[in-house]
Amino acid sequence: MTNSLLPIQRLFVGAVAFLLILNYSLGTLSFEVQAIILSILMLVLGLPHGALDHKIAEATGLVDTRRKLILFFAGYLLLSIVGFIFWVTFPLASLLFFLLISAWHFGSDFSKFSSSNLFSIIPGIALLTTPFVFYQNDVSQIFSIFVEESNALSLSVIGHYMAYIFIPLSIIFATLKSKVPLNDRFEFIVTLSAGLFLPPLMFLVVFFCLSHSLKHLSELYFTLNFKTVRAFFYALFPLTILSYIFLGLIALNYSGTSSAALSLKSVIILLSVLTIPHMLIVEYWKYHSKQSDVA
Repeated sequence: MTNSLLPIQRLFVGAVAFLLILNYSLGTLSFEVQAIILSILMLVLGLPHGALDHKIAEATGLVDTRRKLILFFAGYLLLSIVGFIFWVTFPLASLLFFLLISAWHFGSDFSKFSSSNLFSIIPGIALLTTPFVFYQNDVSQIFSIFVEESNALSLSVIGHYMAYIFIPLSIIFATLKSKVPLNDRFEFIVTLSAGLFLPPLMFLVVFFCLSHSLKHLSELYFTLNFKTVRAFFYALFPLTILSYIFLGLIALNYSGTSSAALSLKSVIILLSVLTIPHMLIVEYWKYHSKQSDVA
């Protein structure tokens, strides 16, 4: 963990503490308010956190000409469109696939707990299933925005039992791995606690937006050697704007839904279809970095 990420860890822990106090002193915010807060922060932090994938492609040598850059954007868009078509055609299978790749992707934040990339999915599943323990009905309500209520209920029940398997497993991994820094262990325990005791949408606010996305953006800022903050934001611009346009098209497709549910559904589906090309490029970046270190 680089020193540049420590302020983000402190922000994350502070946000969790603040929301826990707010939630248990003033009561849980309404679903509509939570959905709007999450949607806004996903637009501001969640979507842009993958908007530098073309810069990662350049850094790894995948893109070194204008023609390859155009092909990169075309491929990125094509994968996203295919993903959206699957959401429209097979919503249940798409939701399950999104949860699986999200567990793998989020688990990579704590990959130090395991010597194998395969086992990094264990903390990821643990994090995703923590809300199922005390907020199973809320999770079912969220899932029902995407799939039929009966399927949403079944998924929430399955997730509830999975939590009792993967949360203890992830804690064992975090405890046994002696080389993991103490602040990383502490962050993981705080993340699990947030998932257990915060409403699911607020958990996504603090974990996905204020931890995962900010850490990724911060890492890219320093790793890709941006000279100025202005250059950094300029590089974010192309894919972020394309994402917002894509979001508008998705929202039009589900225009019959209530406003809060529509905003949440549109943003989550957009994130899911962008996650596919985003994960591919990030995983290749990690592989390329390891090969460079070996060389």
